[in-house]
Amino acid sequence: MKRESFLTEFLGALGAESLTFTNIVNETISGTVHYRQRFDDEDEEDLRQDFRWHMTEENVPSINVFKLIELIHQQNLLDIDQLIISSEELRDRYNESINSVFTQQEFNHILGELENVVVRMVDDGEETDSYFIHE
Repeated sequence: MKRESFLTEFLGALGAESLTFTNIVNETISGTVHYRQRFDDEDEEDLRQDFRWHMTEENVPSINVFKLIELIHQQNLLDIDQLIISSEELRDRYNESINSVFTQQEFNHILGELENVVVRMVDDGEETDSYFIHE
């Protein structure tokens, strides 16, 4: 269940309107990302992307990383997959949102954990590209 929640926030921050989970096993979780239609002539195929995350339930990123991606998603802090604010500003917003005080070094560890998340895109059954977030 942690994997589904994390992916909902993570892929949501990257533009997903919704997710459909199709295969959940111990080592991986797979499904389809659904995007909002923006143009009348958009091809239905362009509004979906299959994904696969090689992650066990036990190894899902920490609650701090979950709260960070939740904040990034809620405040629309990405331009495609890149953060639009500095890590210092993000840390300030994060500390305020969780009513805590993480030093920049502690926060950099949390941000680094988020930047290490890689969810594979799947096309025709093959892993082709990746979803990720970076500064």
